[in-house]
Amino acid sequence: MPWKGIGVAIAIIVASLIVLGRASGFLVDWAWFSTIGYVGVFWTVFATKAVLFTAVFAVSTLLLWVNGTLALRFASQRRLRLHRLPRFLRAPPGSVHASPLRLRT
Repeated sequence: MPWKGIGVAIAIIVASLIVLGRASGFLVDWAWFSTIGYVGVFWTVFATKAVLFTAVFAVSTLLLWVNGTLALRFASQRRLRLHRLPRFLRAPPGSVHASPLRLRT
């Protein structure tokens, strides 16, 4: 089996173990709350966690999108400004700039 196939197999196994661990915790909590007669509390806690996750995910996604949009806008403006150098910094046509550090061969 090639290395890429081994890596994919390991990733699938690790992901499966994580999902299995999360599912077992969910089932144990559900079984315990059912045993003591508080299934409603279990579903309330579960729904609260789901709503909080969704809200934080939405706000984080929005902030990252705004950040990326602003970064892209300011980066493109800066790139345009760098092409317009002041006249005294422009090299005359056909000139070659020598580096201050030369390697001797």
